[in-house]
Amino acid sequence: MIRLLRLGILAVLLCLWVGVAQAHAILETAEPADGAALTAPPARAMLRFSEPVTPLAFRLLRPDGEIVRLPGARADGATVQVPLALEGATGTAILNWRVASSDGHPVGGSVTFTVGGGGTAPAQDLAWSTYRAPGWAARVILMVALFASVGAALFRPWVFAARRRGDVRVSVGAGGLGLLSLAGLVYAQAVDVTGLGPSELRGSDVWSALLANGFGLAVGLIACALILALICGSGRLGARAARWLSAAAAAATIAGFVAYGHASAAEPAWLMRPAIALHIAAVLFWLGSFAPLLNALRSSPAEGAGALARYSLPILVSSALLLLSGAAMAWVQLGAPAELWSSAYGVVLLAKLALVAPMFALGALNRFALTNGVAVGDPRALRRLRRTIAAEMLLGVLTLGVVGLWRFTPPPRSMEAVTVTVNGLQFHAHGVRAMANLVLSPARVGRSKVTVSVLNVDATPLAAKEVTVVLLDPLGQLEPIRRPARKLTDASWVVDEVTIPLPGRWTVRVDVLISDFEQATVRTGVNVVR
Repeated sequence: MIRLLRLGILAVLLCLWVGVAQAHAILETAEPADGAALTAPPARAMLRFSEPVTPLAFRLLRPDGEIVRLPGARADGATVQVPLALEGATGTAILNWRVASSDGHPVGGSVTFTVGGGGTAPAQDLAWSTYRAPGWAARVILMVALFASVGAALFRPWVFAARRRGDVRVSVGAGGLGLLSLAGLVYAQAVDVTGLGPSELRGSDVWSALLANGFGLAVGLIACALILALICGSGRLGARAARWLSAAAAAATIAGFVAYGHASAAEPAWLMRPAIALHIAAVLFWLGSFAPLLNALRSSPAEGAGALARYSLPILVSSALLLLSGAAMAWVQLGAPAELWSSAYGVVLLAKLALVAPMFALGALNRFALTNGVAVGDPRALRRLRRTIAAEMLLGVLTLGVVGLWRFTPPPRSMEAVTVTVNGLQFHAHGVRAMANLVLSPARVGRSKVTVSVLNVDATPLAAKEVTVVLLDPLGQLEPIRRPARKLTDASWVVDEVTIPLPGRWTVRVDVLISDFEQATVRTGVNVVR
């Protein structure tokens, strides 16, 4: 047990060195600007973001209706330059862009401008391609295989020294499946974050951009973990080598989860990174123990009873770590209790808790009601214990399936990224159905202007019918200040003037009418000074 605690502490310290980003990138300025009227077609566009970004994909909808891919985008820190294909064109053009934030997550938007006088945007579909269902499936299969292979590799040498043929089959099969699903995930991620179709990815330079950030680091670490687990599962290592290789596989798995994801990008980093590390370590030990423990109870009840005796204390410690680290991450990610049922992230968390609760109940039944019976050779207790462990395995797989949905549901806290610009205060807000980039200029008491870009939750432009900006004062003494926004483009809206009477942290709510029967709401907070 002391050795396991030392390894856990070492893994946490190692993970603290993994660099992660702290927010999603926000477009600060564009040249040409959104809504600009130009006398001549520009040779290139320049986009400046709130943090360094990696270009992913750019497309131009020309005034004649042709959609052109724009290769050759170059990033210099937070500035991206992309050549345009507008020679001799007049009319309205739309530049669609996709970049990756420093944390690897895609951010997208569009810039609309007119060349040589008035014009209307050509009626073409600029929707990005998505690969969400295959990406979710690959992610879930990868997590199941990863926790099964690495967890089993960790469990056998540290808790249960005996090797069995069934354990070798589980380790090798899960490790091989994990590597295949990891390759599938990388491909699905490329399609999803770039918006390019599968055929457009052949020979594309987006692969280097995709793997150059936190996602690439996480892929490398997870691949190393799976390979080490395969080696450990072969059964050809000595006890000492198996222990240290399995510990290395566990550390690589933990570091992979710390390197990439919404939770890894959250502040405070001093809390979130250790919380992620401890959470994944606990999940590894918990889920990874099911298969070897069940195999031991089926093949040799006496040896299985011995493993249960050594397993009892570590599983209590890992369960406590799982609850404490999970509660800390939920507290940071949600931001407010109401987000538990009013945000998509919170709904997924509730579904996860609904599956984890019976797992804990079954674990308590095993620990306090059935383990003693198995220890004295009660065959009835042994049969019930096997069934409950099998049920826990099924619930664990379902839980990982729900967790995979978090890739598409950004947490409420993360989308209050605020950037001070020369134009005012720029911030980002998320809801269940949509998100918005907003600029409040100036962020002071008195008259201000609010510019809003409304987006789908996958960062693609959202064509809204109406947009309303609502300001709620920090003291709750005033009625909500409600102002309808004026449409600039399909996804860009502006409130030309709104008077903010008091300083403090105001709640900004954006009501987006998507259709006659659907409305989305996003909200965030912003500090207003005198």
